[in-house]
Amino acid sequence: MRGLRPQRKRIFIAIEGDDGDAFVAFLQKKIDELEIPIYLDRCALPGGGYQNMLGIASRERQKRVAKRGSHKAGAFLIVDSDRAQRREDWSLEQLNREAKRFNVICMRPSFEAVLLYMLSGHEPSNLSEAEVKHKLQQHWPGYKKPITEARIFGSKFGIDHVRLLANYPDWLNLLQAMKLI
Repeated sequence: MRGLRPQRKRIFIAIEGDDGDAFVAFLQKKIDELEIPIYLDRCALPGGGYQNMLGIASRERQKRVAKRGSHKAGAFLIVDSDRAQRREDWSLEQLNREAKRFNVICMRPSFEAVLLYMLSGHEPSNLSEAEVKHKLQQHWPGYKKPITEARIFGSKFGIDHVRLLANYPDWLNLLQAMKLI
């Protein structure tokens, strides 16, 4: 007779774009490999302004809580900082004020900067988007969007790469919730 698997705690993660969603799937794979009883309830956001993304994330989370129960291990909203630079709607400060039920993580300037940091260990937030993409291609020849789950699951990233993100306070909270550190 097989032993009972402990019930997994759920974390809701709403993240901008299909690339971000693939990254969260990668994180779930690492969690599963380590046999950590956490389930990442993913929600890919279509983009737009911060106000739109928060509205979509809030509605989707409410639906999922009604259907499957609460997200006891937390809820995270992960967005690119380049939205604020376009001044389309809310600033990051306003998003943080309004997102009361979410821990907000801002990728500076974008998702590619997170990948670059995991590969190089160097802080890319002071680089432009074009500089980030150029440097990422130096560390990852052949990199191009969109990133598929298969490509992320390859030999490019491991758990040690993910743990580098603990150097950012926002990501530290998520890694702690996922029990990866």
